[in-house]
Amino acid sequence: MVRVLPGRLAVPPDSTAVADVLVDTGAGDPGGLALSSVPVAGVSVNATTVETTPTTIRWRADVARAGWRSGDVDVVFVVTRGGATVATGTLVVTPVSPPDPGGVVEVTVSTELDQLQEARPQEVVIVVRNTSSGPVTVDFVSGVVSADVRVCLLPDAGTGTGGGLDGERCDRRRMSAERRDLDRGEVSTYWFVVEATERTRTGRHQILFVTKSSYLNDSGDRASTETVVKHAFTHSVLGEAEFLTAVGVPSFLLLPGFLVVMAYRIPARRAQSRGVELPPLDVSAPEFLAISATLSVVAIPTYWLITTLLGRPHTYLAGYGVRDLLAVWIGSVVVGFGAFAIPWAVTTTRTRLRTPTPHDSPLTVVERLARSGSPLVLPQVRFEVTGGEIRQGFLVVVPGGQSGTAWCLPRIRLSLSPDTGDDRRAEVQAAMTGPAEGLWSVVRRRSDVSLSWDSAGLAGPTLVRTADILTEITAAPLVTQSLSAEAELDY
Repeated sequence: MVRVLPGRLAVPPDSTAVADVLVDTGAGDPGGLALSSVPVAGVSVNATTVETTPTTIRWRADVARAGWRSGDVDVVFVVTRGGATVATGTLVVTPVSPPDPGGVVEVTVSTELDQLQEARPQEVVIVVRNTSSGPVTVDFVSGVVSADVRVCLLPDAGTGTGGGLDGERCDRRRMSAERRDLDRGEVSTYWFVVEATERTRTGRHQILFVTKSSYLNDSGDRASTETVVKHAFTHSVLGEAEFLTAVGVPSFLLLPGFLVVMAYRIPARRAQSRGVELPPLDVSAPEFLAISATLSVVAIPTYWLITTLLGRPHTYLAGYGVRDLLAVWIGSVVVGFGAFAIPWAVTTTRTRLRTPTPHDSPLTVVERLARSGSPLVLPQVRFEVTGGEIRQGFLVVVPGGQSGTAWCLPRIRLSLSPDTGDDRRAEVQAAMTGPAEGLWSVVRRRSDVSLSWDSAGLAGPTLVRTADILTEITAAPLVTQSLSAEAELDY
């Protein structure tokens, strides 16, 4: 008597199941008995003896099924002794239903990625579990995201070990995992790295992980299915929030204009404290906001033009990174500082060239007066010096000079050499009462004219406070001709 336990055995495709075959010999000797099976297409049986008693013998039958076949299959076991059949038993092999395409694999995302920043890549682990009743082949797992975000596999992805961000960086050419077979219930992990680029748009992003797997369907053919999981995250530029919070600007787009105006205002305040008159600027005024917004709009095409000249044309409207933030910040500060520094340097230089000094020679003073467009007929004033002494001189107020002060000049004596012609004398005398520029053009680089300070007056240009000026006298020519015919040239 032959018994097969269980009588019905479910065997998945390309899998193996176990059945027990028991033979009861009664009072007979179980020795010499052998077990075999009648060949069946797609089913193989490997029987081994596992237990023998005086009256029974038990075999373990490993039943393997290759591929898929619908319907039940009868496997007939034959017990023989010496080539003669002693008994037979039947095992019904039933098919296992093919996996539901929606339940072939379970894909989950494991990550702490919530906020992504440039130069700070984040790990994303994709866990694929075979939830079907048979083997499944994972053809590939890939990440899909916008073009301004990178996603790639770490080394050893798919083997469960993962490289980790502390190890070797991933190869950006590897965008998807290689094919791998998963047995029933088996799990595989895939380690991805998500990186922001310098062109990544700020705000919310979504990354999709696509898992394509294949299995045997009810007809024995290989079918495939795709499982998509998604993960949302926020991209922000490293340091942007801190920068904007520090200056109180609500948006990066308004940052250039604000920085330009503030960078202009910082040196302007210092210049105002030194007496240089500058237009007032109220940061809360509508004019300030309008100027900042206008400059920010102008900065957009300007930035594109500069990057184009540098060979990397782009605009931060489409996305920006840390380098763009730093470039805009530094560039705006430089522009704002230059907007004040350049005109200030020009104005200061012009004022310095026009302002007399105590050590100037008469010729140098004429040159300075010519630069400022001053006439040579100047008002005379009396002023008080230290010690209460009263002095008299020609008053010169330099535009842009120190507030509350003026320069007083002594009279200048002009001498001509004895061999100077009449026409030349007439030319010099005519220039002595006109603009200083006319006299400067006549006497410069000419050796027949000498200028000197009148020894009866001040020793040279003197800086006085306007509060010390007592009275103003009738205007008179600053330069008069010396009565001496001999001239010692003094430049």
